[in-house]
Amino acid sequence: MNDTMSIAQYAQEILNGFSTPIALDRMDSLVYMTVGAGRLKLLNDLTNRMHKHLKLGESKPHSGMYFEVVLGEYGAGKSHLGYMLKHNALTSGSELLVAHVQITGEPQFQAVLASLLRSLRIAGVPSWSDNEIELSAYQKLYQWCGSNGKELFKLADQARGNLRSAAASDFARAVSLCAGPNCNASPMQQFIDAWIRREDSKTALLCFEMIFRLFSTLKSDRCILIVDEFEAMQSAEANERIRILQSFQDMHDDLAGRAHGLPACHMVCFSTKDWSERAANILPSLLGPGNRVKKTSAIPDVDDFDIGALLYRYLGLLQLTSVGDNVPQRDEIEKATTDILAQVTNSKHHMRSIHSLVRAKAEEVLTATKYMPRTGSTK
Repeated sequence: MNDTMSIAQYAQEILNGFSTPIALDRMDSLVYMTVGAGRLKLLNDLTNRMHKHLKLGESKPHSGMYFEVVLGEYGAGKSHLGYMLKHNALTSGSELLVAHVQITGEPQFQAVLASLLRSLRIAGVPSWSDNEIELSAYQKLYQWCGSNGKELFKLADQARGNLRSAAASDFARAVSLCAGPNCNASPMQQFIDAWIRREDSKTALLCFEMIFRLFSTLKSDRCILIVDEFEAMQSAEANERIRILQSFQDMHDDLAGRAHGLPACHMVCFSTKDWSERAANILPSLLGPGNRVKKTSAIPDVDDFDIGALLYRYLGLLQLTSVGDNVPQRDEIEKATTDILAQVTNSKHHMRSIHSLVRAKAEEVLTATKYMPRTGSTK
């Protein structure tokens, strides 16, 4: 394959990454298409608070939990920001536990815990997944136990607290099988289903904590939990919403120091402003002002310069996917930017719509300058 084709395909893949309704877990696309000084500052502030609380690069973290909420309307780029934060955590250079989950369709607390365990990774450790379960962290855990199933069971039994001993033995067996030469993820999925998804919230939380306590005992004494689409629990019945929020509060309090031996935790929840305010009324002790949430941030709108920069990026990508010598003139690009700004005056928070509109305008500009696709000829 020649260099021109490689560049064209790479540009097309970035474009494809932004043709889907949510941000994809592809960092080069996310980084390239990120615009907005305010949004970049928010990401930087989130990362800095994570580093400060967990004291990354130092021998010991601050103990307990730092819980913050990031607010943004639908389409504002919450998922995009969540993936970027996960990337910053995974490249932090420490053995930080990282779990990132979107809870749309599964707002129940046990389902959230199950998803966090299925997505669990360690910073600096290459990803390895099977059967939609990330196995790399569990394989690393097995190595830290000397690749010895009996040692793993002994340590898990010590970490289980008030949980039944069967949970420790089932977990040790699941890890041994997914970390062995055959790399069988099915027992881990069965363990998560049996001890997390199908259990009551208290048992599920104890089991979740057993696993995190085991990681903390061995080597990973810091974790970051990213929960996107926190507003999805609105779909649950009213009584269930209260139970879910109460379970999140119990989780917070255990990680904040009520339960012993757990890693220091930085937890970020992404939510709409409307649900955050409603949830604060439902359970003020969790989300109310001056209680457990230490920081609340809002995703800022983009400005005129940001939209112009985004148009240039789409033009560049579309040009790289085609062949030809014609390029739009400056006045054509300025007119296109003005047209876009006129359409998004009252919706500069809605990044999903802005991306769609900017791409369509970029294609229109290139068509007007007779910029032909690869399958045609350049006039």
